[in-house]
Amino acid sequence: MFAKFFKISGMDDAQIRELWEKNYPNRFSDPMARQVCRLICHLIHTIAQNDTSSSTPLQKLRRVLASMNIPESQYDEVILGN
Repeated sequence: MFAKFFKISGMDDAQIRELWEKNYPNRFSDPMARQVCRLICHLIHTIAQNDTSSSTPLQKLRRVLASMNIPESQYDEVILGN
């Protein structure tokens, strides 16, 4: 939904979710997987920031995460470097 709307990545939400599912479990052992997760987090952050609705920043972030079916706890772990 959001990735298609903004056309930032050229990928839809399901494709981004697939990349997340493939790379998130391997982020500690594979530097490339860690980088992919960080890039996806950056994309999510950018999409949420560009949301012009009157929602709070946290609501915007949660809406983007939900559209990609990425758990907030996993997003937080990557953002915090875990």
